[in-house]
Amino acid sequence: MKNIEKDPVILVDDSDIIKPHGQAFGDLGIVRDGSSKENKYVKGYMVTEIVGLSTKI
Repeated sequence: MKNIEKDPVILVDDSDIIKPHGQAFGDLGIVRDGSSKENKYVKGYMVTEIVGLSTKI
């Protein structure tokens, strides 16, 4: 692949979007609330963001 350098830097961030009071959201799952000190499990979505860094423009 000509767009990817030899040693790319790739960042992966797993996050959660919580909707603890949501009633009309589609496909709500159960996720761990990363902001909760008690590590509560609530209704929400798991989101994964991937970013690749390159020195090429």
